Amino acid sequence: NPEELWGRLQKTPERQIALLESLPRVGPARAREALHPVLKKLLQSEAVGQEGLYAAALKALPLTGQTFESENFSLLTAQILRGKLVPEAAQALAQVSEKEITGGARLEIGTQGAVVSALNRWLASAPEKERATPAFAATLQLAQALSARLAAETASLAKGLRNIQSPLRVVRSVYGQGRFDVQTLTVKAGGVLELVFENTDLRPLNLVLLAPEAREEVLATAAKMSAGEVDGQGRHFVPHHQGILAATRLVPTGQTEALKLKLPAKAGKYEFVSTVPGANKGLRGVLEVTE
Repeated sequence: NPEELWGRLQKTPERQIALLESLPRVGPARAREALHPVLKKLLQSEAVGQEGLYAAALKALPLTGQTFESENFSLLTAQILRGKLVPEAAQALAQVSEKEITGGARLEIGTQGAVVSALNRWLASAPEKERATPAFAATLQLAQALSARLAAETASLAKGLRNIQSPLRVVRSVYGQGRFDVQTLTVKAGGVLELVFENTDLRPLNLVLLAPEAREEVLATAAKMSAGEVDGQGRHFVPHHQGILAATRLVPTGQTEALKLKLPAKAGKYEFVSTVPGANKGLRGVLEVTE
């Protein structure tokens, strides 16, 4: 009984945090779903001095499954509007499906503007040294994605966001859904970029940046590689192919790896994928390089 278990740990918040942090390793979906009422109650409370517990709850919320996406969307946007643990809430919100955000019509224009405004306030107030962190970059990406959907009357908010920059871009796998939480990243040609990949899924994954038109051939070649085969840099499922521009190692669940890239001088669309056999069907995105 999740609520009974949670109650037994009430006096030891560090054990509650440990429980939430172990959730990615709980395979059965029903076991993770059963914890949703506990997380919902916690996030709707106004307890003070428990930022670590709240942060762990926000990170765990998307792991309760797609059944609760609508509720999770409301919980996370409410957290952002309150201005508390904004980057943690933003990173969890990015794990909600695009269909829920758009097709579900969960945000009216006024509310969506308020959410973008709250994100904008947090981003604008962040110290310069924090702007090169994955948390800042991921929050900026979400704010830009939401602002792109705003109507004309909120165009000034979008303009403000365009003036805020980060040297990072962040891509995460979405737990149990076989996709990245970002489908398109836009960057300027000729610059330097640090691309951070965080694997939140149960299986080890990689991220590989490809030249245009190289995807099918690279994936087909990677599929023929044995599990123990590595390239010259010790990377699994990264074949020797001129279409590979950059690649991470095989990243275990819960870990990250960053790629530092010199961006092409020529505008174009460069795909990023996972080349792990059996995992790459939906793990695709586009790095759009503009003039």
